[in-house]
This record gives sequence, structure tokens and C-alpha cells, in this order.
Amino acid sequence: MDSVADAGQAGLRAWLVAEHRDLVGRFQAQIGATVPASRWRDHVDGGGASVAWLRFHTALHADVALHCAIAGGSALVDRAALGIDGTAAHVGVGEADDPAVSEVIDLGALEDYCATVDAAVGTWLAGADLALHRPADLAAVEAAGITVEAVPWLHRLWGNGDIGALVRWELLGHPLSHVGEMISLRSRMGLNPF
Repeated sequence: MDSVADAGQAGLRAWLVAEHRDLVGRFQAQIGATVPASRWRDHVDGGGASVAWLRFHTALHADVALHCAIAGGSALVDRAALGIDGTAAHVGVGEADDPAVSEVIDLGALEDYCATVDAAVGTWLAGADLALHRPADLAAVEAAGITVEAVPWLHRLWGNGDIGALVRWELLGHPLSHVGEMISLRSRMGLNPF
């Protein structure tokens, strides 16, 4: 029975790693290679989120989910390096684009941050203990400055599930959803290569 369980975990791990690799590649091929950085701050159709905001938003979610809620440590985000050191720790968690961030964020530093988070997620998925039925460490999320007062909805969402829910949504589903949104932005910019 242990060999069956081990084989099941190995298959699940391989699937998780492949899904994450595909997600990273999908962004690179569909957005990184087709939308010039000079257009990342554009608010297509006069509103909505920009590519810069969505990129920061999804990286911040994955970073805080992995490093705080799952691992109980500290997030990797360096707001000073990103050029947004005057912003509160929870800025970027919400979906609504904040021009005070998206208009000034250093796009090179943003891509470095995203690559670091992507690498950390990939490494963690490749070696994670897949016994994911434990609660999120919301105290570490609070310690990161992402407080229940500032973002009560996030604490409710993460507090109502287990680590498996964070893996499924914050590390895979959520960023994939926003890659789809960025592909839509690309198309509405007139940059669809197909």
C-alpha cells in the first residue's frame, strides 16, 4: 500500500510541477514575448488592470501564500527594490489596479521578483510534503503586514481552507486566471499574434 501511495504522490508532484512550468511558460510566450514593456502600464479601454499590476498582484499572492501562509516564514517582496517602498504591505493583494503602484513600479525589478517567486514555487512544489491538510499560518501573514484589518476577505479565504487550497488556487489557479486576463489585454491592445 505504501508503494501505491508513494506512486500516487509522485504522480501528483509531477503534475503540479508540470502545471507550474506550463503557467510560467504561458506568461513568457503569450505576454512577455508579445507585449512590450512600454505597454505594461496601459489601462486598455480606459480602465481595468494593467499588465504591470496583474504581474505584481499574482507574484505577491504566490509569495505570501508560499512563504508566509504555507511555510510560516517571511515574504520575499522587496518594495524598495520595486520602487514602491512607500506603500503598505497589503497593497497589491487586491485586484483593483492601484496607479500609485503600477505607474511607478520598476519593471525590471518586477520581472526579477516574479522570476524569484516562480523559481521558489517550482522548487517547493518539486520537494513539498504533499500532506497538505493543515491550516494556513495566518499569524505569518499578519507578521508580513497583510493584516486582517486591511484585507479581511483574504484572511477569511485562506482561513477557511487548508494548504492544499492555497496550492490549487494561489500557486496555480489564480496566476493562470490572470494570465488569461493579460492575454485578453494583449488582444485588446491589438498585439494578438494569431
